[in-house]
Amino acid sequence: KYREENNVCRNDFLDILIGIKHNRNILDGTEEENGLKSNSRVSKEEGLTMDQITAQAFIFFAAGFETASSTMTFCLYELAQHPEIQERLSLELETVLENHGGEVSYQALQDLKYMDQVVDETLRMYASLAVLHRRCTKPYKIPGSDLVLQPGQKIRIPAYALHHDPQYYPDPDKFDPERFGPEKVKERHPCLHLPFGDSAGEPRR
Repeated sequence: KYREENNVCRNDFLDILIGIKHNRNILDGTEEENGLKSNSRVSKEEGLTMDQITAQAFIFFAAGFETASSTMTFCLYELAQHPEIQERLSLELETVLENHGGEVSYQALQDLKYMDQVVDETLRMYASLAVLHRRCTKPYKIPGSDLVLQPGQKIRIPAYALHHDPQYYPDPDKFDPERFGPEKVKERHPCLHLPFGDSAGEPRR
């Protein structure tokens, strides 16, 4: 409120949200430079209320920083424990950066296949959400049983238990990025890896 009334601009996260509230175009062209389509432009008919802005800010801080920082911490710990994996990842980073002229671009990140595997294995062993909470939206009969879930029923999905089940991940306490090689991933049901939710439609890679 103070910033709006006094026309204060600090070029930070809050300014971006205030800009969305007032229907300002906040994209700077970076998305298009990286080959992305700008489908997220705010139209004149759209905007955010102050309550929506507050909710968005809260979820960014509550869900964004803690999950990212803990994942990076565990990832660095495992890399320190496994120098051979660290060496392979370092070589991939050097090669990709050299191929892209030393620029860390969106395209360069897409070429870091082994890094994806390392991060996925970190999220398997140290899932940010040990248990997922969902609510049933339509009747569903669980295969192989007489149990039928009804709309409105709350469901708890034990993501940590799935990630450490030796039936799906042999030697589950071993840090092994090879579990997420292309062929291994194809062999598993996508819902056996749920670091943030339903990985079949997960956008966080």
